Amino acid sequence: MSLLDAFIIGFSIIFGILLALFFSGAIKNVKPFFIVFIFAVAWVSNSFLIYVIFR
Repeated sequence: MSLLDAFIIGFSIIFGILLALFFSGAIKNVKPFFIVFIFAVAWVSNSFLIYVIFR
């Protein structure tokens, strides 16, 4: 698995979780900056974790 594959899979997982939280109303009153920041950190860390596990 290449690093690009890991980033695509990580993006799909984190984006799905973010959408589920958004539509359930769990992140209703959170500022957009914090949502984007947490999304970016989670995306990078999750992608590297997937890359290391499936390498």
